[in-house]
Amino acid sequence: MQGDDFITRKIPECPPRPEESNSHPDFNKEKYTIEVITPLFGGGVEAGKVDPSMPIRPSSIRGHLRFWWRATRGARCSDVKNLRERESEIWGSTENPSPVIIEVVQPERDTLEPRSHPHHGFQRSGAEAYILFSAKENNLCKEGFTFELRMYWPKPEALQQLRDTENAELKRLKKKTKPEKIEDIGPDVEMALWAWVNFGGIGARTRRGCGALYCKKLASPDRDSIGIWYITCLKKHGIHISTSREWPVMPEKILIKPNTNNNVLESWEKSISTMKEFRQGRDIGRDRGTGNHPGRSRWPEAETLRTQIYGSETRPKGIHSTDSRMKGIHAFPRIEFGMPIILEIRGESIKSTLQPSAENDRMASPLILRPLKFADGKCASMIIRLNTPQLTSAFVKPGANDLRKGHPIKSSDIVSSNNQNYRDSPMKGRCNTGSALDAFLTFAKEPKNGFMEVPE
Repeated sequence: MQGDDFITRKIPECPPRPEESNSHPDFNKEKYTIEVITPLFGGGVEAGKVDPSMPIRPSSIRGHLRFWWRATRGARCSDVKNLRERESEIWGSTENPSPVIIEVVQPERDTLEPRSHPHHGFQRSGAEAYILFSAKENNLCKEGFTFELRMYWPKPEALQQLRDTENAELKRLKKKTKPEKIEDIGPDVEMALWAWVNFGGIGARTRRGCGALYCKKLASPDRDSIGIWYITCLKKHGIHISTSREWPVMPEKILIKPNTNNNVLESWEKSISTMKEFRQGRDIGRDRGTGNHPGRSRWPEAETLRTQIYGSETRPKGIHSTDSRMKGIHAFPRIEFGMPIILEIRGESIKSTLQPSAENDRMASPLILRPLKFADGKCASMIIRLNTPQLTSAFVKPGANDLRKGHPIKSSDIVSSNNQNYRDSPMKGRCNTGSALDAFLTFAKEPKNGFMEVPE
């Protein structure tokens, strides 16, 4: 789909723009104008594709709000059981519908434009090319359009009445009733929405900044007050940010780098390019190389696999000789950044996949890299490391021609002081924990990268 076809292809027309509902007198009603400030990737009914007739789906928003509720107000829950019970009360479950109503006034169709090429608006080596290297036509929608979000949720009295009615029905059916009293869900809805708009996004690859959002009503006033704004918003709703849970929750601090040009895409570029430089940059993530040929990686994953497959001494012709810097190193530190990671070494018959377990192939990254726009119109680059449980294991899934069978990765293969001590390690001097995540945050705060922690 190219150019005008993105907008004019023959598809069923959207339902009429909904009138603002007056049918819920016992409900709180809030309306938000939200701008999509980076390219939207996917988000339609068909995975990986934009649906120009309905690019913003209420069901997708509900899913994002669930996550950001867990990361904020959900941190007040003592365990997973308590979390699920409260989540069901707010966002619904297979047994109970959610009392929260979400309506979307879709963006005007003439504000939607396709991004037919992942390098549009960036250098070929830039953020969009790095994050959207696999994007094809129909997958991307150009940033800069807005939509209206309408949220309705019961006032405390109406919510309690719903609980009384539900318990009466459960008693009639001789089933276990729920607690007699139900806590107001207003703060939960408001907090989830605040976090989603400022730190999340819509569509796919939101943790790498795609589909990032901005709502002036919910934004930090300006750069100078970002730290106070962050802490105040969390404390207002009783969130203790030092709390660790079995699920991802918000951290004590976030990393910010102001953008003097006030360009949102440049701000996104900086967040992403900092990660790219740490993982692949010359003299950091890999050796210099010659011409267009990249140098040898300074990360140990590929060398660890070579040793497992070909041994550490004499190797077959065409296979890299042993990297003396990593002799005795058996490690996969980069899996902390998220999985799966496909390690394809062309010409060496290696194409293994690093994944959470033999059965599960996906682990969301604890890192969020995106721009943050302030109410005064200025912007900054942002890096957030969600507070997540320590990764203790993973799995190497073999490719067609490399390992004969898969094998587990131990916790000591993920985080270890050995990872930072060998010569030319990207982590050397950047952490004392042996964690690639810790080393990356230190790298981002180095003077040449310019990120700073807030609140200070």
